[in-house]
Amino acid sequence: MACWWAGWLLLLAEAGGARLEQGTLESWAQAAPRLGNASGFQASSLQRRLPQGIIIGVRKGGTRALLEMLALHPQVAAARSEVHFFNREENYRRGLGWYRQQMPLSRPGQLTVEKTPGYFSSPRVPARVRALAPGMRLPLIVRDPVERLVSDYTQILHNRQARCKPYPPLEQLLVRGDRGLDTRYKPIQRSLYALHLARWLAAFPPAHIHVVDGGSLIREPLAELRRMEQFLGLAPRLGPDNFCFYCLQAGARQLLLQPDQGLLLPAGRGPPTSTSTRPRASTACRPGPASFYFNQTKGFYCLQAGARQRCLGESKGRPIAKLLREQLCTYFSAHSELVFGLVGRTSNWC
Repeated sequence: MACWWAGWLLLLAEAGGARLEQGTLESWAQAAPRLGNASGFQASSLQRRLPQGIIIGVRKGGTRALLEMLALHPQVAAARSEVHFFNREENYRRGLGWYRQQMPLSRPGQLTVEKTPGYFSSPRVPARVRALAPGMRLPLIVRDPVERLVSDYTQILHNRQARCKPYPPLEQLLVRGDRGLDTRYKPIQRSLYALHLARWLAAFPPAHIHVVDGGSLIREPLAELRRMEQFLGLAPRLGPDNFCFYCLQAGARQLLLQPDQGLLLPAGRGPPTSTSTRPRASTACRPGPASFYFNQTKGFYCLQAGARQRCLGESKGRPIAKLLREQLCTYFSAHSELVFGLVGRTSNWC
């Protein structure tokens, strides 16, 4: 079944003119071993290594949350900033030496990972990544395409307002009078997941791309992370100890509760439940340098890193008219089905 989906998407890529940059492919492949990863370094020292995994997108899909979760794993060295090496010409011309310098220091045996959401929808990036490393592992996190679009618009709006520049209302940008949706609008284009995935499948086999459902990452982070560990070839080290499942606010105090060993994450949104055990107060569940916990008040998992907190389900989006949402859901539905059909999963979007 997966082969059928992959074949369909490859045809779509060819129809869209996706091509590998053959000349670039050869030159990068020759350069990579010289600049490369662990094989060229002394095993006893920290080094900056070229990434073996790249979170390629999508923009406003949850890439930061996914990277920060992966960074809890002792075998992962995560680049903290978006590098934009493959999708910005001025950076790409700087070469692999510059790219490697943007990576974190890592020990031998650690997996270096970077994330740049702009890679996913940039036409030239798949061939460039393959030229660097044909075996690259490529996590891709996607979310409800309508929610992603609205969040994308809101970020653009905030950036424009910060520079005192006007920006039209979302409805005005989405609809062309009585002619229906304006599908040329970039946030709409970025939500056409199957179109962009087709280009990546023209450069990489499906086994090199792991699709994460952003909604599932919010509801069941541990289950998604266990699948991610397997995809990246990591030892199964992320578990309940990395997650505080309850956070109850009592005035200025927060009471954090942790499940007893063996308690599973919930199947749906909400705190974990168990027929055999109940959550218990635990000093071990105090947020350390970085840990995730379920915030009962907000209704989402949050990352606590020092004094900073980020909650996975919080959205910078805004309400959208019901009729317009239905139009967008219908427009995006075929693309969503293709993406999840490829990985043998279903979505509950829209």
